[in-house]
Amino acid sequence: MPERCLSTPNSEESDFGSCNSIGSCTVRLALCSGPGTGRLAPVTTMRPSTHSFKTASTTSADLPAICIIAVWFGRPPNYFQLWLDSCGYNTQFDWLVFTDIDCYPYVVPVNVHIHAMTLRDFGRRMSVTLGIAVEIESPYKVCDFRPVFWALLTQATRPYQYWGHCDIDMVFGNLGNYITRDLLAQYDKIFTVGHLTLYRNCSLANEMFSRPYPRFDWRAILSESRHLGFDEHIGINRIWQEHGGRTFEDETLIADIDPAIRRYERAAPNRNYRHQLFYFERGHVYRGYSVGSQWKTEEFMYIHFQKRQTTNLPTWGSTRYAIAPGGFYDLPEGASLREFAESLNRGQFYWRECLHRWRGKFRSFRRRCGMKLPVLQLAANRNSPNFSSSSF
Repeated sequence: MPERCLSTPNSEESDFGSCNSIGSCTVRLALCSGPGTGRLAPVTTMRPSTHSFKTASTTSADLPAICIIAVWFGRPPNYFQLWLDSCGYNTQFDWLVFTDIDCYPYVVPVNVHIHAMTLRDFGRRMSVTLGIAVEIESPYKVCDFRPVFWALLTQATRPYQYWGHCDIDMVFGNLGNYITRDLLAQYDKIFTVGHLTLYRNCSLANEMFSRPYPRFDWRAILSESRHLGFDEHIGINRIWQEHGGRTFEDETLIADIDPAIRRYERAAPNRNYRHQLFYFERGHVYRGYSVGSQWKTEEFMYIHFQKRQTTNLPTWGSTRYAIAPGGFYDLPEGASLREFAESLNRGQFYWRECLHRWRGKFRSFRRRCGMKLPVLQLAANRNSPNFSSSSF
């Protein structure tokens, strides 16, 4: 039996089987302190929110305290305000954003808390927390540290029973429709992808990244300057599986857009349609699609559109817009979504894209059948003469 997260006698969320949050939970790894790594003041140069956000179903009383952490360094994407707005609709969740962005031009919802941090500050904090030398040369490397983002909860103004991490290249739908009280009660790790994963805030979940795994060593991975994908399937997910962690995985709930396809399509093995259009409407993410003469609609938890050039933006304050190649487009009330799908997300034939789709289907079939290609091993002991980070 895997070790359970311990509940606290005084916790209001003890029925979730949760332990104390960071600050009261016993975490054997050191929390950082000192110059450059201590408490950082929130950014104060930001415009107050003037939006009126209304969540569609769930209220804060339905869920334990959940905090989602985003770390971003460098120039923000031109759709950053749309990301903030989608957070604002999910009033039952909090976000902590650690960044060097000047947030004054943006309208920041009350449930999004911005903290000033530089890439160097982040590296120092991880170094002290983990007790290893951390050299981060590129912001992309930060993704490898996502399983350790619990260390950033020292900046939170209240305790959280669950914490998570997310990307910026996405727009959230109604998270409360999918992240429910019953789901949280059953699992210690919710989802398995870098763009959104939640963890129960307890020593078992927070320290799982440091448990032994025969094919790689976490110290070597996090000390390596190159990004190695430790936050997803070839890293932390394998550790959880090795040690019997309670994990919930269902990627059918999200619209993860394939970056190798020109038009907006969900990544394999998910089904796509010749006429389809993804769009945001008042805190929800939908896909409209045609089957024969019928136009149907389905809802997703969020849409993730990595590695996309977005030049077009909707009208400021828009609550209904299409998400398609080139950016975001206003959808007037009563407009024909079928016509917008044909004009904004047209299906065209490209040999390279066809081959890419077939490879994706084959990889999915191989996973379902239990067929796995040989995996190069990363020495478990970083001092081993056989150690090579390139094996990861």
